[in-house]
Amino acid sequence: MITSKGKGNKRLHIGNRFLIVLILTIVGLALALPSFAFADDVWQNIGPANEEVKSLHISPNYAHDYTLFAGTTTKGVYRTTNKGHDWVQVNTGLTSLNIRSVAVSENFATDNTVFAATGAGVFKSTNKGDSWVAANTGLTTTDVHPLAVSPAYATDHTVFVGTASSGIFKSTDGGGTWSPANTGLANTDVRTIAMSPNFGVDRTMFAGTYGGGVFKSTDGGTTWQAANNCLTSALITDIALSLDFPTDHVVLVGTYGGGVFQSTTAGSYWIEANVGIPSTDRYVLAVAISPGYTRSKDGTCFAGTTNGVYKSTTQGAQWSQINNGLMHKLIPSIDPTPCYCLDKTVYAGSGGGGVYSCIFSASGPAPTTGMSISNPAYPDGDNSWFKTAPTITLASSAPGTTYYQWDSSSGAWTTYTSAFTALEGHHTLYYYSVDTTGNAEAYKSNSFDVDTILPTNPSVTSPSHTTGSTSPDNTIDISFSGATDGGSGINGYSVEWSQSPTTVPDTTVDMTGTAVTLTSSQLADGSWYFHLSTKDIAGNQTSAVHLGPFIIDAAAPTTTWSSVPPYTSGWFNTIPSITLARSEPGTTYYQWDSTSTAGWQTYSNSITASEGQHTLYFYSKDTAGNTEAVNAQTFKVDTLSPTAFTLASPANNSSTNNITNPTFAWNASSDSGSGMAKYQLYIDGAMKQETSATSLAYTLTSPLTAGTHTWYVKALDMGGNSTTSTATFTLNVGDALAPNTTLSSSPSYSGGWVKTSPGITLTRDESGTTYYQWDSTSTAGWQTYSNSITASEGQHTLYYYSKDLSNNAEPVKSQPYSVDSSAPSAFNLSAPADNSSTNNAATPTFTWAASSDSGSGMAKYQLYIHSSLTQIDIPASQTSYTLSSPLEAGTHTWYVIAVDGAGNATTSTATNTLNVADVVPPVTSMSTNPSYTSGWFKTSPSITLTRNEPGTTYYQWDSTSTTGWQTYTGSITAQEGQHTLYYYSADTFNNTEANKSQTFKVDLTPPSAFDISSPTDGSSTDNKSLPTFTWVASSDSGSGVAKYQLYIDNTVKQSNISPSQTSYTLTSSLAAGTHTWYIQAMDAAGNVTNSTSTFSLNVQDIIAPVTTISTNPSYTNGSNGWFKTAPVVTLTRNEVGTTSYQLDLSGLVTYTGSFAIPEGQHTLTYSSVDTSNNTETNKTQSFKIDAVAPSAFDISSPADGSSTDNASLPTFTWAASSDSGSGMAKYQFYVDGVLSRDSISPSSTSYTVSTPLTPGSHTWYIQAV
Repeated sequence: MITSKGKGNKRLHIGNRFLIVLILTIVGLALALPSFAFADDVWQNIGPANEEVKSLHISPNYAHDYTLFAGTTTKGVYRTTNKGHDWVQVNTGLTSLNIRSVAVSENFATDNTVFAATGAGVFKSTNKGDSWVAANTGLTTTDVHPLAVSPAYATDHTVFVGTASSGIFKSTDGGGTWSPANTGLANTDVRTIAMSPNFGVDRTMFAGTYGGGVFKSTDGGTTWQAANNCLTSALITDIALSLDFPTDHVVLVGTYGGGVFQSTTAGSYWIEANVGIPSTDRYVLAVAISPGYTRSKDGTCFAGTTNGVYKSTTQGAQWSQINNGLMHKLIPSIDPTPCYCLDKTVYAGSGGGGVYSCIFSASGPAPTTGMSISNPAYPDGDNSWFKTAPTITLASSAPGTTYYQWDSSSGAWTTYTSAFTALEGHHTLYYYSVDTTGNAEAYKSNSFDVDTILPTNPSVTSPSHTTGSTSPDNTIDISFSGATDGGSGINGYSVEWSQSPTTVPDTTVDMTGTAVTLTSSQLADGSWYFHLSTKDIAGNQTSAVHLGPFIIDAAAPTTTWSSVPPYTSGWFNTIPSITLARSEPGTTYYQWDSTSTAGWQTYSNSITASEGQHTLYFYSKDTAGNTEAVNAQTFKVDTLSPTAFTLASPANNSSTNNITNPTFAWNASSDSGSGMAKYQLYIDGAMKQETSATSLAYTLTSPLTAGTHTWYVKALDMGGNSTTSTATFTLNVGDALAPNTTLSSSPSYSGGWVKTSPGITLTRDESGTTYYQWDSTSTAGWQTYSNSITASEGQHTLYYYSKDLSNNAEPVKSQPYSVDSSAPSAFNLSAPADNSSTNNAATPTFTWAASSDSGSGMAKYQLYIHSSLTQIDIPASQTSYTLSSPLEAGTHTWYVIAVDGAGNATTSTATNTLNVADVVPPVTSMSTNPSYTSGWFKTSPSITLTRNEPGTTYYQWDSTSTTGWQTYTGSITAQEGQHTLYYYSADTFNNTEANKSQTFKVDLTPPSAFDISSPTDGSSTDNKSLPTFTWVASSDSGSGVAKYQLYIDNTVKQSNISPSQTSYTLTSSLAAGTHTWYIQAMDAAGNVTNSTSTFSLNVQDIIAPVTTISTNPSYTNGSNGWFKTAPVVTLTRNEVGTTSYQLDLSGLVTYTGSFAIPEGQHTLTYSSVDTSNNTETNKTQSFKIDAVAPSAFDISSPADGSSTDNASLPTFTWAASSDSGSGMAKYQFYVDGVLSRDSISPSSTSYTVSTPLTPGSHTWYIQAV
């Protein structure tokens, strides 16, 4: 029994008067029980007398408390605590006695909680119904009907209530407050609510509506989705879920007029389950499923109808009427007990007769015949048709004989001997079995639609175009008619345009009808083919009909130009040769500096541009008469060099010196073509500086070197032509710089005192003489330097300078030197006296007599112990030093060294001995392999104890008893469990260390074996669902289970699942396909055990693909959202499948690769379908393409060669241009090939300049945009 299922929602929309007539009519029917009925199953009326019981709810603890609640239409709530022997009204606090539904908490044994839906809203009792309080806060209506209490109510306190017009309300505080839960619920007349037994984890529930069918939620009622696939009745009265729903996915639905439907896919797909229920009895008011439906494999379920009770023990495949003893056959509610598997007891609420109970016998029914379909197992065509005749296998549940026949249940029956195939066409198979004792099953039936024959294609023609001929019309009309199909009938046609003669249309039906005429979208230039295939209702599709080629030429040619030498947007300094090239066959025309009609010349070979600035106009016309807009390109040619010019200063053979920055000047050059560009100054044949065309002088930024130099200037025009000055001048540079002397020492000297006299070298940077003297700059004291000199002992200063051959003298330079080659004076040690004693816990002080130095002076003392430097920088003013740490035990020698400022050193006259006694205990350290991390070991660690000095180490486990110590001789091993190691050491002087300890936790045993539960091996889900994985708990007697890890496809998916948890729900769905999964249990030590099984999970693809669009160019390369070139469109799916597109209203085309959008304004519609037939919603993208330039036009005035002056403001006029695509946007005014005015209104055909033109000859033209 699913205790979370909402009951009591059977509002039949009939008055009481009609209800009485209906009851009397049903009682009057004398229907004989079939021979396979449950003969010993008799209903007993157990009260309350004469009541209409619309809702029954049995305590989840029924096996112990024998409690039932009955909700009546006029007398409120009744309760029994002795299986119905006695009933008590429990209505205290209720303001309405019209009870629509009663629901009991799954934790009723401890929380005593009951809810009631009444004509005055929801009421709640927390004392088993003894008293009630209203619970309506947040409800917008009190017209409530079904109730459902969460199976996890003890922790989530969740309750749902349905209403007749306001949908569903949800409470998460035990009815304290309510809020709507209707997102996605398209019908708000809710008759029943049912919740998964595992609702606390999978959050799954169902709602039945009157007229809208079934809705399902997998997020605890937050959102709903319709679940009506193959559900042919939308009037839902009741829903029941198997107690094993999380694994068997069984749902039973009762409908008013349509009978019973069953789903084994958690509502994804429904199957009608009415065999044995006559059509007159298919007004089902209640359904219920035995607790042992799956887990005990009893396959038992019940249906309460307007004509009594029906029972099935074959999982709904076959029903039998069970009305023996049932005097009131209107059954609005029915429930088996939670312990039905043992007590076989079912309770039914009746319309006017109170409650009935029945204890069912265990005798078996007549045989049942199962039918399986294979090759294929499901319809492999469209609209539930088989395109391949399936193989049918019949199997009886008991030994005996099975019979079948087609399209009749009254003719001659055929004995079934082996599997057979379904017949072509629409046929119904009837079949039944008889066991060896003569029990005969009622016949069953199943319809098959089989169409294995292809349709025939229509005849296809084009009324607008002739195949193989060229046409400028880029839209093609196609007509077709005459397709036939003798099976399922014509469904429609799949059509496609392509430039391949063999393209095969896809499986999507693009259009229907017996006689069809269609027009293509605007097609690009080239050869096109029309392709069509015919598809019948079953999905059989013909091979393609191909019509074509249709040759389209609607686009004008394009003309490109090139030049030798190449064009660089500037001036040519050689006459360029110009080549014009068309994009297709036709004729090209050109003229210079005009677009007059009479001036066009036919282009046949390369042409040349003349000296000066000239504009070439050109266009092409193809063989179909499509004419290109006129193109224009300006050429600037200057082949003449600038005029000759002369140098000005310094005059030829002038003089300067090497400390002056000379200025070079020249006379101007000129150029009547492209104009002057710049000058270049050359010195000694190398370019020194470039200057502007207006600069006629340049001053160097640094002097020239002494000697003789030559210089000249080059003039360059804008075309790159050059002229060199008429002469090259000479400039003499004299020497006016003094030499520079540098000093170096060996060894190198950087100041301060040195203890070795350095050798000094003086070096000049040019020829001449160097002079020096010590400690003086007297005129008479200078000596001529010829070789290195040496500094004397003491502090002295060297003065020096040089003089070059031109008698330029350098200023005197100096360098001081300090030389001390004598060591400090002798000195002796003071304390500790030679052969003194101390210990290795004391820090001794060492003292000595002072040393002295008459040269550089004392700098520091250094203390040496055992000939090793112990302290390097003891101040010269200090004659003692105390160690910062004791010396180790043993005999030590010590002495002191005195160091002066130059680094000369003197050692004390004596070296003393100091004896150090051992008074410090040893220190023992511990290491482990593997290393210790304060947690558990999963391998027994090897432990090593190490002393810091000679002696003996002791240890024992879990104790410090005097007699338990063992002598450590080598590594020891920790045992399994938790143990403490105690240890210490004593040295050879009997200094003993304090005890140390370390606890070890060792667990060598992995967790116990366990297995996984659900989803069962080979189960199915989809790539939208979040599956929940469950398993049996593992245990660990050592370190304890620390966590579980979920592995999917051998990769850890969730690594830290609590050890108290035996289920995990994914936070994101799995990809479509087959996946494997298992669970790994890990204890605190890291030992792991994998579940004994690895299950597979099949994930079906129900998510439509996503198609993205990109274009080249990637953005509109024109103005106002227009493309100037036809964009190439690329469609990209995010998964394997087929993409289709349609341009405007043309036929649907299968996407095979990038394609261009033709001229004009178009809407592209596109979508994809994946290999699982999930279809994406259509997307659209608008395009505006105008690749055709405005129409040709010409300029009017001033006429070519006219004159004006530089004080006038001339007006320029032209004929209008037009554009049939994006329309005219503006005109642009060009003077001498340069844009002068950018945005002239498209409605204007004249422009007056705002400033006069400069004197000279000018060219002008207009560009239409």
